[in-house]
Amino acid sequence: MINYRIVKYIGLFLLCLIIISFKQLLPSLFSINHFTYAIDSLITESVQQDIVNYVEQIPGKHSLSFQELAYKIEERFSFIEVVAIEHLAPDIAYIACNAQKPLSIINNSFVLTNQGCLYNKDIFLSLTTEQLPHITLPSLEKDITESLLTVMNTIDPIVFSQFTLSWINDTKIYLYDKEHKQFSIIFNKNQLPDKELLNHYAHIKQKLDEQGVFTHTKKNYVADIRFKDQIVVSRA
Repeated sequence: MINYRIVKYIGLFLLCLIIISFKQLLPSLFSINHFTYAIDSLITESVQQDIVNYVEQIPGKHSLSFQELAYKIEERFSFIEVVAIEHLAPDIAYIACNAQKPLSIINNSFVLTNQGCLYNKDIFLSLTTEQLPHITLPSLEKDITESLLTVMNTIDPIVFSQFTLSWINDTKIYLYDKEHKQFSIIFNKNQLPDKELLNHYAHIKQKLDEQGVFTHTKKNYVADIRFKDQIVVSRA
């Protein structure tokens, strides 16, 4: 006669053994043995390789959670804005690193990003940096302001095809004409130059050019657009 009570206990015992064995096997079944990478093409190949080398040399990287691994990458390479990691296969993880967006070149040496951070421009590809507008700042330590970021994100990009920008403060911002370096525009953070204003500026510059101002004198002129509905031109 079958003792169902004993069979029940044996079944529970075997089930416990299976669960314990599965828990022990689980890490090995789903542990990461390989990583593949997709790193932002804005970054130079050498810096991309630095990121790969760093990840490959992290002690115990295969047992880290994706969140822990992403944190380590972002902490080591602060110009990386987002790290996304996911399973590509049971033992392969896919790591995607996106850099902060470069906005401009500062003092010919640094890149200003969308997060208001400065990085050596050598981190980014020359194809990326050579297209960026140039800005000069008197002091790097204190002049990366929210106002500067706002202006860089809102000003018409066409401005930088004709001018370089020098930021003195929120109320005194200069655009220096690349063609006629004796002529500049001064504006403030609340009165940004647009296409219509640039057309007026071009007309004024043409008149001055016809008068021989740029060929017969070394004096500098500035077009002040900080006044409502008018441009005031004066000698600098």
